[in-house]
Amino acid sequence: MIPMFESMILLSVLFVGASFVFGGLVRSPSKWAVCGLAALATFHGYVHILESSSAHGLGLYTLGFISSSAMLYISGQAIGQIMQRAANNKRYCVVSGGGYILLALLLGL
Repeated sequence: MIPMFESMILLSVLFVGASFVFGGLVRSPSKWAVCGLAALATFHGYVHILESSSAHGLGLYTLGFISSSAMLYISGQAIGQIMQRAANNKRYCVVSGGGYILLALLLGL
């Protein structure tokens, strides 16, 4: 088991929020910041591997995981299109980034 994986997941949520806030205030994050976020996101995958090994019904777990992932992607796409229409208003990026940071702080308590 990887030590402190919960902290890495929390750090990835903070990183997403900070990149939204930074993108809303200054400019889009660099490709290195996106690569760093992808590296931190691997800890999310690690936890899902741990969950699947302890799941009693691996088929049901897989079906639930795939369907919930699809719903997240579809809703993310819809939210992204709304945000893209409001791209000239940087306040949305700052507000949503602040929401991610608040969520990370609440999860960390």
